Amino acid sequence: LRVDMLLGEEDSDNASHADSMIEVLFDNEEWTSAWINAEQEEAEQRIRGLTNDPLGWKPKVYSDGLGTDDVSTEHLGSLHEFYPPVIVTNSVEILVDLMSRTKYIHSPEHKLVWCRYVVKAALDTLSHHFKSEITRCEQFEHLIDEIGLPIIGGCLNGLHYLEHLLREPSGVLLETLALSPDIDRFLEKETNTLAILRRKWTNKLVTLAMKFIFTRFVQFQLSLVDEDD
Repeated sequence: LRVDMLLGEEDSDNASHADSMIEVLFDNEEWTSAWINAEQEEAEQRIRGLTNDPLGWKPKVYSDGLGTDDVSTEHLGSLHEFYPPVIVTNSVEILVDLMSRTKYIHSPEHKLVWCRYVVKAALDTLSHHFKSEITRCEQFEHLIDEIGLPIIGGCLNGLHYLEHLLREPSGVLLETLALSPDIDRFLEKETNTLAILRRKWTNKLVTLAMKFIFTRFVQFQLSLVDEDD
């Protein structure tokens, strides 16, 4: 049925109507399952392919060489506040592509199936990668040092960037979707999941940072006492 070609042709006469080849696929449960599973796997592989990029956790502006070569490693985490990492900006391009394909699906119910299974597969793969990277930093006690901060900063601000694109009316991801109440609810649920993950690790990071500062302050006070003695 050449579904991939059909999904990629913006001028196709069969792109979005009740008798299109895509709608025919949805009429058969076995065909639908095989197709959606294949699309899920491809979406996951596209996101996973980005995780091997050696510049993946660099801020996008840094990887483009736009005047940030003098930024030290320990400051890369804070730079993410303004520039999301390469892995996130490249993932957004994939998500835009996946979400824009809903315009080739005629039925609102089938659009939702595409989002729930294919778009969600890409979001879940990216979210899982974030959690894995943060957990790895925590296990090796690198959450607030120069080794972990570029990754932690990239994860947390990358999550925040995705939340913005999924929730704000001007967000590029929302602009690609033919919205419906059901898709609105789907997006809100996915955005809340990202927000919960971000808040959880942000709070943990703040707690660790405060403990570190307090410990250093106590050490400083003790050093003053020793000098007086």
